[in-house]
This record gives sequence, structure tokens and C-alpha cells, in this order.
Amino acid sequence: MAVSVKLEEKAKLVDGVEQGPYRAVSEAMEVIPRTLVQNCGGNAIKTLTQLRAKHAAGEHSFGIDGEAGKVVGMKDYGV
Repeated sequence: MAVSVKLEEKAKLVDGVEQGPYRAVSEAMEVIPRTLVQNCGGNAIKTLTQLRAKHAAGEHSFGIDGEAGKVVGMKDYGV
């Protein structure tokens, strides 16, 4: 998610069609956390929005718990 957020920020700094590749890769990078949430039966939209907000606020150590499908601090899990 950290890579996705940074690419989205970069896309906002670029004009015109040059934004396209940045946005495409940004969306592609969200597939992994989205899949984790969906496999856990969680609400992907709500959870990814929470995770994106954490990363946009500079809290890059947050991720998805692969068992519960919730946003958690990865440092607490030893990652």
C-alpha cells in the first residue's frame, strides 16, 4: 500500500496522459491487500480506505491481518 500511495501522489504532480501509468500501477499494487481482505470475508472497500488513510498520513507500518482481514500495525506482528 505504501508504494501505491506514493505512486498516486506522483500521478497528481504529472500533467495529462502521463498520469495514466502511475495510476495504473498504483491500482495494481492494491490487489494484494484487497485479496487478503476478501479472502478473510471482510469489507474490502472500507478496509482499504482505512489502510490508504493510514499510509497517506505517513503511518507506513500498517497492513492487513491475513486472518482477520483488519488494518493492523505490522510492527506488532514482527513484520
